[in-house]
Amino acid sequence: DDTTLSEDVVCDCDANSGPLITLGKFSITLDMNGHTIGCMASSTKKATCISVDYFGSTVENGTVANCNVGIRLKGSIHTVTDVSVLSSEVGMVVKSFNSFLLHNTIDASEDASMGGIKIAATGALIQGNTIAVADGYGINVLGGVASTDILNNNVTVSGEGVCFLDPGTSSKMEGNICND
Repeated sequence: DDTTLSEDVVCDCDANSGPLITLGKFSITLDMNGHTIGCMASSTKKATCISVDYFGSTVENGTVANCNVGIRLKGSIHTVTDVSVLSSEVGMVVKSFNSFLLHNTIDASEDASMGGIKIAATGALIQGNTIAVADGYGINVLGGVASTDILNNNVTVSGEGVCFLDPGTSSKMEGNICND
């Protein structure tokens, strides 16, 4: 069932090793309504903040923070829009075919992070995102992934990282800005 948050969800991730929230049905919308989902800053272990399974779900309008993975998409045809991911090892992992990441902000510029967006499934549209990382990658398309459109993103790397890793085969990369 669709859900709209009415308050922040902040967990002691030392006590919870699984995802903080899992969308485990078809076609669910999680409207974060401006709220934050994350691990307490004092947690020494970091969990996945939001895991999205099956197909056709949407995560929108909020912040995820202090997690190992901000948002992990599995299945197919998911949308993440207007979400900020702060202080997480990896902002978003896309293992979901034909998914859309639109107008999100990922800021790991002050942390030792692995990266911003990791794409491990074909057919993603990554558009209009702002990504800042200290180390690692801004957007990484894993080998064998095809038909991914990476359009009009703004990526800043302040450390030893790279803006874009392996754009994949038959992918479109247009209008992106790399600040390194």
